[in-house]
Amino acid sequence: MFGKRKVAPAGDTLPGARSAGPGLTAIGGVRDPGSTEPATAGPARREIVQYLLDAYKDERGVHAETVLSCIGALAGFAAQMAVRKGMATPEHPIQSLLMSVECKDGRTFYFGDALNTIVAGDAQGQLSVWRFVAAPMVQAGKPLFDLGPIFKHVAETVGGAEFGVPSMGVESRLKELPIDSLKRNWMRVQEILEENSIQPLHWPMEIGVAAQDVIGMVKQTLDPALSARIVMESAIMMSKVNPAEVPVAVPQGGAVLPN
Repeated sequence: MFGKRKVAPAGDTLPGARSAGPGLTAIGGVRDPGSTEPATAGPARREIVQYLLDAYKDERGVHAETVLSCIGALAGFAAQMAVRKGMATPEHPIQSLLMSVECKDGRTFYFGDALNTIVAGDAQGQLSVWRFVAAPMVQAGKPLFDLGPIFKHVAETVGGAEFGVPSMGVESRLKELPIDSLKRNWMRVQEILEENSIQPLHWPMEIGVAAQDVIGMVKQTLDPALSARIVMESAIMMSKVNPAEVPVAVPQGGAVLPN
């Protein structure tokens, strides 16, 4: 189904990524004792968190599971944008970094080692969404869960009705599926990132820090391990989505930013 085309590996480090310590890296609310990272977070993360809390607040309060699912969707899609806008060069065109998969339902999805590294890389010197999301689990003494089954589920369901429906969605514990959250919120989140001069390669990390903040906010209600799973299921799924399906921010000149 996925063809035989080889995808260029991401390498040992992501371009522009800060050096990570030997343990899981955390920037913001919690820190891994072994980390050498500074104890400061990017300037956009507070704005993203507040925007999402406002977006999913009703008379009963903020629905934690849906906010976590949403922020995971945003982080995963941001990872693909990081590859497209931050890693592709004339020497390494996007076709060498992402493999497109056209499905029977007419939709196109994207896969690649570089994309997976940004979402879930855990080698020393790499920053990833997973590192930020997993840090609260480490602090709480929880064992890290295996992301392999999530990746396997995504590969097996892409192009079908089950794709994009995380476990919380199956259990009807989400008010909105990740794809709907992504379409609803990506444009504003992209604007926040650009307004704060965050380079595209760092978009998923900035959102990853925001996800870590939300996990900390809801830890009295949701176990950090469950919160991390909600985020990562959405992130892995939505990292594969075709940008043509997602409304993007338009600069003042009126031209749509290239995908």
